[in-house]
Amino acid sequence: METTRINPVQPKRGTLQRMAKAFCRSTASISQHLSGITNNDLSQRIRKMALELGGRETK
Repeated sequence: METTRINPVQPKRGTLQRMAKAFCRSTASISQHLSGITNNDLSQRIRKMALELGGRETK
């Protein structure tokens, strides 16, 4: 199974714990979703929130 890696999102400082609480996940889980390794519905919602909170997409 081939996965297409997407660009990681760097969250704004101090927002990782806020996102973890919002999604009822650990900060480690949020970091994995932001890394671009997975591209599922939850990953897309987490990435969207990170960008809305001032994060930026990296290459």
